[in-house]
Amino acid sequence: MRPSSMPFLPNATRLVEQFIERLIEKNPEELQQEGILPQGVIEEWRSAFDEHVLVGMVPSARHYEAYVKHRFYHIPVKQLKKGWQNARYIALYPKQGAAPQNGVTCFGKITAVNIVKRSAIAELPKRSDDEYVRFEVESWNFLQHVIRPVGYGIVVYAMTTLNTLKQAKELPELFMKSKDEIALWRILRRLSDRIRFDLDARYLDQASKITAYRVKNMSIRLESGRLIITNGAKHKTIPADLLGRQPSAVFRQVVGMMGD
Repeated sequence: MRPSSMPFLPNATRLVEQFIERLIEKNPEELQQEGILPQGVIEEWRSAFDEHVLVGMVPSARHYEAYVKHRFYHIPVKQLKKGWQNARYIALYPKQGAAPQNGVTCFGKITAVNIVKRSAIAELPKRSDDEYVRFEVESWNFLQHVIRPVGYGIVVYAMTTLNTLKQAKELPELFMKSKDEIALWRILRRLSDRIRFDLDARYLDQASKITAYRVKNMSIRLESGRLIITNGAKHKTIPADLLGRQPSAVFRQVVGMMGD
């Protein structure tokens, strides 16, 4: 006897819709707790997210050509700040006129780090005994889309992460430092790939904080432990610690304000 076909379930469509909504709203940790993401995925994601990248300014076409051709980057020791040793990758930010396009163009894995005299860097000859750090790069990976400056820049270098670099479209996105800033960015990226950042300085390596995120018709600020969402004359304030505890709740609040 042929088995009878499964009867239509009136609520089946809604169940699918609810499942999709959960996939959109939940963060990776919540999805793994519910058994939707397999074990190990989050650890792999975190590993990529935490790999640090030193984004170095390139002052001229001569420098850019040498760096790309000979697979290296150099920077004066005296200009380095705490944390540079964490870099596993170098990315190049040629300033206006140093490359066909202004913005972050490529990145590469660091294979060696050496402190040398400036005069020892034969690819870019200069008589100087100043100490420089020379980074050797395995190969350059050119980004599909140059990360555009949009009114910002880098004086010497800035630090970011590999995951952020691969997803960023505009230079200020590379500035994110705190867990809350990154968590909010992850939430907003689910809504749009056109997120604008306002920093408190024109140059990433001189800025101290993100003053606002802008997506579609909204402005979102992190201030004194609060998340302030503004849409025209409407405002909503929620605790910033929800970004870590219940990111799906923050997502719903942002979507609600967007629809107002």
